[in-house]
Amino acid sequence: MKKHLPGKRPKFSYHGNLEVHPLPEILFTIAQYKVPGVLTFTQKNVTKQIFIRDGKIIYAASNAPDDHLGEFLFHCGKISRIDYDRSIELLARSKGKWQGEILIELGALKRDELSWAVQSHQQAIVWSLFNWFEGEVTFHIGSFKYTKPLLLDIPIPRAILDGVRHIQQAKRIMGYMGNRASILEPEQNAQLVIELFEADEKERQVLKCVDSKKNLYELCATAGYPPHETARILYGLFTLKLIRKKPDGGIHVVSSLSSTDFS
Repeated sequence: MKKHLPGKRPKFSYHGNLEVHPLPEILFTIAQYKVPGVLTFTQKNVTKQIFIRDGKIIYAASNAPDDHLGEFLFHCGKISRIDYDRSIELLARSKGKWQGEILIELGALKRDELSWAVQSHQQAIVWSLFNWFEGEVTFHIGSFKYTKPLLLDIPIPRAILDGVRHIQQAKRIMGYMGNRASILEPEQNAQLVIELFEADEKERQVLKCVDSKKNLYELCATAGYPPHETARILYGLFTLKLIRKKPDGGIHVVSSLSSTDFS
C-alpha cells in the first residue's frame, strides 16, 4: 500500500479500532481539530486510505482488486468487459501508466469523462469504508505532498451525512444512538447549523421531526421516509452533534415497526 502514499508518513499518529470508534466519529473528531493527515484502514489484506486537508477529504486509495478504477467503471456500466480485460493486460505490460490513460487510449473512456470517473471512483472508496465495522485504523497527522491533479473536495461534515446513507446495516447504527426507547432532542440552533453542511430536504425534515418527545422507533415511523433511511439520517445528525440523546428520557415505546424494517 506504500505506493498510494504521496510522501513520507507524518511524525504523529493515532491508532484505533473501528469496532470501538466508527468512521463517522473519527471523521468528526478530525474536523473538530482541523488537522491534515492520512487515515489508513486495514482489514486482513485490504488497506484503504483517506487523505484530509483543510477540513476536506481530497483523495482516497485502496489496494483491493474490487476498488480498481477499471473494476468500478465496469460495474457502473461505463466500459465493457472486453475493454476492461484489455486494459488489465496493457496495465500489466506498461510501467508507469495509469489505467485511466489506457482506457482513453483504447477509446473506452473519453478524456473529458476522466475527471468524473476518477472522482466517482474515489468517492466510492470513501463510501465503502462506512461499512467497515471492524479493522485497524491509523491517522498519520501532518501535511503531505501530493502530485496528482484530480482531487476530491468533500467537506468532512458533508462526507459524514452522505457516507452514513451508504451504511447497509441500519440496525447497527441504531445502537450507536441508544436503544428503541431513547428520546432524541435537537441541539441549540441545529436548524441553522445544518445549513452550513449543505443539507438536503430529507435531512432538514428529519431534523424537524426531532422534538424531544419521540423515541428512536417513533421518529423512524413518522418522519415520512423508509425507517432504515431515517435511521441513517438520524445517525448522521447525531454524529455531527446536531441532535443528542435526551438525558433521563422517558421510556414509552409505541411502535408497529419490526426488526425487519431496519434490515
